[in-house]
Amino acid sequence: MSHPHPNLGSFVRFANATERRRTTVLSRLQQENESEYSPMKDHWKQMRDAVRRDRRTTRDGAEVRKAAEVAADRKRPSYERVAAHWTDVIDQWADSRYVPPLTADADVFGLSVHVVPAFFERRPDASHDVVLTYFNAERLAESTVNDVLRVVSFAVQGSSFVPTLVDLGRGGVHREITEPLDDIDDRLSRLAESFQRNWAA
Repeated sequence: MSHPHPNLGSFVRFANATERRRTTVLSRLQQENESEYSPMKDHWKQMRDAVRRDRRTTRDGAEVRKAAEVAADRKRPSYERVAAHWTDVIDQWADSRYVPPLTADADVFGLSVHVVPAFFERRPDASHDVVLTYFNAERLAESTVNDVLRVVSFAVQGSSFVPTLVDLGRGGVHREITEPLDDIDDRLSRLAESFQRNWAA
């Protein structure tokens, strides 16, 4: 079995699952890892692409709304929900400008997690929002939100970079970590150890 190198989305699925479900989640992640990627099976691909285009170009939500309008019937309800929430959140970057994002690996206590931000936004004070998008209907636990923000801070380091999680399933924007860092790091350490141990089992 190869050494695990999950992307952040995979790690989030594992972290957000209950203890009982994590073995099942990990088994699915292994199956996906061993299968050839197919855009046809990637439910959110067109929406992810639309979000990136929208930030680079018109910055008014038009690309995201268009993706919802032309989506296949089975995707349209979830795409329309995301498009509505996208319109709600984009005004916060009215005074900032798009910056091409950097990808990076985060060392999460021995587990390398690949982090691919959707985009960066440079604010007038020269800080940068490092934006991750979450589309799924499944609600993220508060602990998982904190885990995501912490992992992004490992991948893109520096006080001028602000990890930002945009939950487009609900229209929420998360920048503030709400737990002590030691508590988050203890949990991440346990999650990383569990991920690696069970991946190799």
